[in-house]
Amino acid sequence: MVVHMNKFISIDNGFTLVEILMTIIILGVVILIVTSMIIQSFSIVDDSSQRITQNRLVEIMLEDISKYFRSATDFTVVSSNVYEFEAYSPYNGNENTYRISYNDTDSELTFEENNNVLREVTGISFFDMSSGATSNSYIYQISVKYIDENGIQNEKQINLYARNLASSED
Repeated sequence: MVVHMNKFISIDNGFTLVEILMTIIILGVVILIVTSMIIQSFSIVDDSSQRITQNRLVEIMLEDISKYFRSATDFTVVSSNVYEFEAYSPYNGNENTYRISYNDTDSELTFEENNNVLREVTGISFFDMSSGATSNSYIYQISVKYIDENGIQNEKQINLYARNLASSED
């Protein structure tokens, strides 16, 4: 007696409902795992961008101030915590009024152009802008003390040179 294999092999050209459901369930689990990993990686990137150190924020603020102060034509100490200067914008060449103000109550340092805030940094414990060694100097010194993210007080100092600012002897 010869048994043909064709009797035992059924020819089905499709998938059963159970196979399709199992495939969908497995794909769902894989997509769920991959999605949670992607979301977690985005939250890590977001956390690190929000944790720019206070040190770098202060450096950026001082870079901005010095960039504009180089072309200062007039400088005025409005009060002990407010400084104004006229300068040419490095972007469009127009002469604008710039204001540096330190609010010691809120520990906030603000840099403005024509009453529009260019940059604002919080966590500042001290700010001073004073002329150099002589009263008629073109060089001004900025001192900033700030508390970093570890609660440690740091200090940054830069010297600003205003090439258009006339000395008091002129």
